[in-house]
Order: sequence, then structure tokens, then C-alpha cells
Amino acid sequence: MNMFLRMIPLIVLALIVGGCMTPPYKTSDNAAFTPRASYPKWSWDTVQEYKMFGDKALLTDNQVTKIAGLSNFIAIEKEHGVTELGTADLGAKHEAARFKAVNPDIKVLFYFNGAIAYEFTSYTEDFSPNADTMSDQQQKDLLLFDTDKNAYHTIQGDNRYTWDILKPSLRTWWSDSVGHAVNATGTDGVFWDQMHGWMWMRPDEQEEVRKAHVTLQKMTSQAMGKGKILLCNNAAETPRFIPHCDAVMYEHHKPQQYRDNPKRYVADWEQMRAVANAGKINVYRWGVDLRGTKFENSHGRVRNAPDNHPVLAEIAKERITFPLACFLIGAQPYSYFMFSWGWGTYTGALVDFPEMKKPLGPPLGTYERESEDSWIFRRSFTHADVWVDLGKEEARITWK
Repeated sequence: MNMFLRMIPLIVLALIVGGCMTPPYKTSDNAAFTPRASYPKWSWDTVQEYKMFGDKALLTDNQVTKIAGLSNFIAIEKEHGVTELGTADLGAKHEAARFKAVNPDIKVLFYFNGAIAYEFTSYTEDFSPNADTMSDQQQKDLLLFDTDKNAYHTIQGDNRYTWDILKPSLRTWWSDSVGHAVNATGTDGVFWDQMHGWMWMRPDEQEEVRKAHVTLQKMTSQAMGKGKILLCNNAAETPRFIPHCDAVMYEHHKPQQYRDNPKRYVADWEQMRAVANAGKINVYRWGVDLRGTKFENSHGRVRNAPDNHPVLAEIAKERITFPLACFLIGAQPYSYFMFSWGWGTYTGALVDFPEMKKPLGPPLGTYERESEDSWIFRRSFTHADVWVDLGKEEARITWK
């Protein structure tokens, strides 16, 4: 009896430790999902939003407060703050401090492009073809050479150079720059955009390009240091990329491909499952469908204009059901939803969608397909029933 009494504290301690170690979430495959300490806070209580935005001007105090109240996981875009502060890294540093003053738990990502040499940062400000300030050695070390044109590859009206990920010198420079930028700006990681390596320009080297991306993923994580988040855009399409990042985005920048082939939606959901099984974050982004509106063919500057924001915000609210339903059908632990009509400050980051505040609750199971030859899918959550017809782009979310 005395020995049993002496063992009680040990039994209690074991229960406490065991309880703390019990993963709080399960994927659709019943795999345990234990979030890393570096991840933002997340729950099934409501739909969790990711916000990504940026303009040359800094945010107002009201905008910082608004966005921080809508999301705890954000990224600051490529040219944010350059008008007032000169470079995007100074813009990110300035805004990250403001966001963390409002919400210390918010996770803020720095932006860096893996394919295009945007000149907006202090690391790249001398790399514009128009400036003609890159040394011959820098060009040789970093840039992609277009053998057809016998010149370094440029895009966007020959206004920007492109990186060559196959060059070890580029991988070293890129990872070192990102690592320094993330730590200097006080951000929590990086959003790595465009993981394609210009593969279509060198079809015989596609395998080498993929291997180079994995190498650069490892180098970048090491350069940033422990406790940072590496979010890779469209990385889930290449399974070997998943183990070497912390999060992936599904950008859906070519929605017509999904309309032409609904199998792509299902492929997304299976990728989301694989990403969650690996303990990584999913960010599922859709653009607002502007077909049939006066903004259907308008320039990005028009869509990002502050004066047009109220009208576009209402259109977004009216058209959120189908993309949100597609997200919910495939959602796993640590899945974030993003809905926008661009990447600027006035293209969705400031919109307070009512659906994001409605109780959701954990899923009651994985998705179900009506039949093998049907594009109708269903899924139930504690407080919502979701129905979607991929072929007709129709959906219902019944909140309960």
C-alpha cells in the first residue's frame, strides 16, 4: 500500500506528460498531426484565414489592426513599402514590428522570388537590366542564360532578369540573402514564390532542376535558422518538395485549367492530405471569379485601386461559397484559406468575410463522392454541411 501511494505522483506525472504529448489533431488518414512550435496558432473552431498583401505604400494604423484581427498568419508582398522606405526588406521590417505590437502571436513572412530577380529589396536593387549595374561575375553567378538569344534571360518587357537555380553560386547567394533578410526584418520565415526553375526552357534538365530545388530548400531552412517557416508556393505538386518545407500554397493562378479538368480539384485535396500527413501547413488560395463583372478584363492597377475596393469586396463576399466549399472538402489540420482578387493591400486582405466567423468544428470524416462518374462531393463538420458540384461550379454550405 505504501509503495502504491509513493507511485501515485509518478502515475499522475506520466498522465500529464502523456496528455501533453498526445497530438491534438488527426488527418483524414487518422495520422497524428503535431504542430511545430514555430507554427501559428490554429483550430477547427472557425475557418482559419491566411492574408498576403503588399503595396508600395505602408499600411495605415487602422489597416494593421484590421488585418491582425482577421488572421494570425500573413505574408508581406514583394514591393511593400518601397516608396516610403526605399526597399521591400525595410518595408517588411517596419510592418512586422507593427503587426507584432498588435498581436505578438502573429506569424509574418517575408517574400522572395525563386525565379525572378525583382529589384525591390536591398539584396537585389542593383540587379535590374535597366540599371546596368550588375557586374559580369554577378551575372555569371546568378542569372539564367538564354542560349537561343545568346543573352541573359529577361522577362516583363526585358525589365527583369531571371535566376538560374542550377548554379551552385545562385543557391548559395539566394539562401544566404533570404536567411539574412528574415532575421534582419524580424519576420518568421519566407514565402518562396515560383518554384519552377524555368524548367520548360531546359526540358532535358528537369530532374536536375527538381534536385536543385530540394538542395535550395535545405540551404534556405538552415540559413534562416531554427523556428522559422519556409512556405513554398505550389510545392505540393512535386512530392519530394514536401519534406523540406514547413508549408505549401495552392495558388490556383490558372483557374481555367480546373474548369477544363475537375480532376485537378481532387488532386489538390489528395495533396492536402499528403501535406498534412507530413505535419506541414496547407494554404489554399483562390482568386475571386470576376467573370461577368465590369472588372473581368480590367488591369491589375484598376482592381487594386482603393476607390474600387468597396465594390470588389462585395463581389468577393457574394462569390466566396464555391471556393470556400472546395477548401473545406479537402481541409486538414493546419489548413488556411485565402480569397483575393490580387496581391495588393486592396485586393482582399482588408475584407472581413462573415463565413470566417461562423462556428465550424472538426470534420466528421473525410469527403464522400456521390459516384465514380460524378463531380459531386460532400463533407460534414460539427457545425457545417458542405456540398459541391465541381462540374457546374456550384456549392452549398449549410451552417448549423
